[in-house]
Amino acid sequence: MKTFPAPALAATLPALLAIAVQAAEPSGSAAQWQDLGKVRAEAARFIAGENQATGAHWQVGDPNPKVLVPGCVVPLKATWLPESRGRSGHNVRVHCSQGVAAQETGGWDVIVPATAKGR
Repeated sequence: MKTFPAPALAATLPALLAIAVQAAEPSGSAAQWQDLGKVRAEAARFIAGENQATGAHWQVGDPNPKVLVPGCVVPLKATWLPESRGRSGHNVRVHCSQGVAAQETGGWDVIVPATAKGR
């Protein structure tokens, strides 16, 4: 079995660690990714307006923490998710029309669940 000399291994270890870190993280800095707390806040703002306008008692849940979308460079906009989108229950669609990524031209949606208070 062939072994590597310790000095050669020691010299390549920092480069290997740097490659591993880059592979484990999404490309770009964390600032390029949308904060899901802001997505939830926009959904909550929308729900508060709906509750005030209709006398309903909706509350917003949390977006799926596995969702990773580019940061949004324009204000987020929330609406009810149309039933035609095939989701069960009531959901809020938080939409970004322009993300920071160069290839992000059509924007993105994050779906946030909503439930009636007391259910």
